[in-house]
Amino acid sequence: QLPDVLSAQLRSALDELRKAGAGLVPGAALRAAEALEGLNQAISAALSSGRIVNSPFRRGLILANLAVAFGAGLARDILADPNPERAFDRLDAQKDFARWLGDHGALDITVLSAPVRAFYELAFAFPRGDTDHGALAAGAAIGLALQMMDYRGAPFFRLNGGMGDVVFAPLYRGLVDRGVEIRFFHRLTEVTARDGAIEEVVFRRQADLVGKAYQPFLRDNGADWWPSHPNWSQLVDGDVLAARCVDFERDDCDVHVGEIRLRCGAPDGFDALVLALPPEALKAATARLTQPAWTGMLAHSDSVATQALQIWASGATPSLGWSSGMVMSTFAAPFATWADMSHVLRWEGWPAHQKPASVHYFCGPL
Repeated sequence: QLPDVLSAQLRSALDELRKAGAGLVPGAALRAAEALEGLNQAISAALSSGRIVNSPFRRGLILANLAVAFGAGLARDILADPNPERAFDRLDAQKDFARWLGDHGALDITVLSAPVRAFYELAFAFPRGDTDHGALAAGAAIGLALQMMDYRGAPFFRLNGGMGDVVFAPLYRGLVDRGVEIRFFHRLTEVTARDGAIEEVVFRRQADLVGKAYQPFLRDNGADWWPSHPNWSQLVDGDVLAARCVDFERDDCDVHVGEIRLRCGAPDGFDALVLALPPEALKAATARLTQPAWTGMLAHSDSVATQALQIWASGATPSLGWSSGMVMSTFAAPFATWADMSHVLRWEGWPAHQKPASVHYFCGPL
């Protein structure tokens, strides 16, 4: 509970912040920023005094320092900007999220705290896997935080199975049921443009099919599953490819049997194109695109390799020292994020005498 004088400052600042958000009162954003910055000086002084030991009150002050710094930055850099929507892009280009918080009054102890670190862990925002030096665009992080504050219900849900089984498989079935033709085993190798629009895309066809269409699922335990490897029996020379341990998803895999060129507007080409690939994959395929906006986007984008670990245990989670049904992040590297995923064991088809009591997923940047 804040002292009366600080509570009055907070109420005044929040009132100005609401006015600024509604855009009803000129100058309200800057007044809100000034009020919040004044409040943060008192909070920072209390935290920096050394008189408050590790306690719930100290953690509460850290959260207050974070919230007030975020509000002051939001008011000064976003709401006070004549073009708030463009302000997010400007911050993306100029500042890292943690540095932006520090610029608006967040102390080092706050910037290094778990709530801030969680944003970096969520996005694996550690270039080259260096967990001591995160890099997260301020504008994107601010936007994510605002969405989470205004989100109805839980912003995150645990999956009831593997990502391929409970997310991509239903999407695939929905598209096929609507008549969409999906072609597997094609690698994008080149994209060319003309007059500011995509003109042609080139794919390497990685394998030929034995039948007319590829069926991606494996049937097991009474359900269809998205496998971790191709159904080799459906590919021409599939046994040879399997014996060679060909991994079509590897960046350095050059196995292919042909090439396909699709041109914009052609009868066998495309009318619209969704280029849904990560930046690192696009750098090679779009090397011939020279528009400054495009090259600038790729130059300032990083892709981070990640690693995952799964542990099946004979003991239930409570017996291992933790309550079940939890997710935890910002812990020790290299696997800073952990989730109890024991609820998916029912899909794994273990023999009764070997069935684990719990399964635990870990992940982190590589």
